[in-house]
Amino acid sequence: MAKIMNFQMKNIKRLTGREGYGCTASLYLDGKRIGTYADYADGGPEDVEYISKEAEEAMMKTIIAYAKKVPNEFVINLYQERPEQYKKECEWFRKTHPYIPEEDITKETMASNSIVYIVSDFLKLFDAEKQFKKFSKKGYVAISVEGNQIFAYPPNYSKEQIMAEADGGNIYFSLDDFNIMQEV
Repeated sequence: MAKIMNFQMKNIKRLTGREGYGCTASLYLDGKRIGTYADYADGGPEDVEYISKEAEEAMMKTIIAYAKKVPNEFVINLYQERPEQYKKECEWFRKTHPYIPEEDITKETMASNSIVYIVSDFLKLFDAEKQFKKFSKKGYVAISVEGNQIFAYPPNYSKEQIMAEADGGNIYFSLDDFNIMQEV
């Protein structure tokens, strides 16, 4: 099952709202249910309910660890141009998340310190996994995903041929490939 840093979503229900597409789901961390997520695609913020303060803190630590590995370059560039905004957001974050160590409060982590980033990436991974399962049933040995394009590779392709043809896309050879960045 798809996982990012031992984070996953289950019971995913997709929906269409006034502002596009959203979903509701149960949140899991390290295999344990930690809460629920809802984005009703109505233009408002996402709704996250955790089962405990400890669950919320554990999830925020995972979000920060993920942000270190996958920073939002667009927001980092905004922070470069708007140092006062960055300073204010850091002050707010320190007050609301005192359990996050000072050395983890950086432009990279502040640029992606919302659950929406890891949720968005998880949903893309989850969708790719569903496609991989469909193509595997038809006899394909791998898929590559680049943006919204999915390429499936038949059994007569070698791993080297697939790697060369994928050219920058994310390549998946087995279900294990959908469990990414396992350590936190």
